[in-house]
Amino acid sequence: MKKHFLFLWVVIGLFSCGKKEISTKKYYFPYASFTSPSVYKYVEKTDTNNIMYWYFETLISNKDTLFTTFVFNSKLRTTAIYQNAITAEGSTLKEMLVNLGDSTTMTRCKVKDNQVFLWKPKSREKMIVSISIPNAAGEESENAMTERGFETKRQAMEFNGKSYECLVTKEVIMLNHIKPNRTVSEEQQRTSFFAEGIGLMAFETLNGDGSST
Repeated sequence: MKKHFLFLWVVIGLFSCGKKEISTKKYYFPYASFTSPSVYKYVEKTDTNNIMYWYFETLISNKDTLFTTFVFNSKLRTTAIYQNAITAEGSTLKEMLVNLGDSTTMTRCKVKDNQVFLWKPKSREKMIVSISIPNAAGEESENAMTERGFETKRQAMEFNGKSYECLVTKEVIMLNHIKPNRTVSEEQQRTSFFAEGIGLMAFETLNGDGSST
């Protein structure tokens, strides 16, 4: 569960910009095309059996645009569902549910900070997403926060025989496991690559124990 939960924060985060305003919208997922659902497949390079599928669907009703993601593991079990509201300024987290084990029960999270992706963040502006997860008694059992910053250079990556200039981001993810007598904290660092017209293309994660995925 821990690995799958932390994985979710690959596209949820905080952006802090450099000296110039950065236009990010073209690197975000092309949600407008997901009125017909689409599926992305992410495969771990070092373990090709570790696969995750992200199912995207966009609902446009009146002036509201809701971008929903379902995350499935290699056994096609739902590990998370989250819904973003698309606004003129960017994408904000509206609702999130996670699977806390191997059951089919989804637990609703409490969204504390919801700025996912701003189209034109100001210089040094930070965007934070943080949530808390309740246990069966309704008490907070875990909370998580992610932050992300832009790299100044783009990086070329190949996909289906085509080269893309990717926006590179650096993320810090903090997960706190709340125990009766203490809180156990875990940190990850992640580098992500966003391609124009695709969204998240690839990522690499450095875990707190020094391992990477």
